[in-house]
Amino acid sequence: MVHFGVLVVLNMMIGLIHPPFGMLLFVTKAPTGIPIGEMMKEGWPFLVMLLLLLLALTFFPEITLWLPHQMGYGSPPT
Repeated sequence: MVHFGVLVVLNMMIGLIHPPFGMLLFVTKAPTGIPIGEMMKEGWPFLVMLLLLLLALTFFPEITLWLPHQMGYGSPPT
């Protein structure tokens, strides 16, 4: 359940900053007045890194579950 929760939150983060329906882009545009196109020029490296992190966490769940296992939650994967 912990791994699933982390993947859901990471997917939501990617969805909130990804155009054309990225709500965080519109929320940031309102107070700053910066056009969405300019924000996305600066935001692509972050989006790429989040996608790479999502792939890493999907294929290697031990990354996500290392700390919970150290704290005694569940048992290590076999």
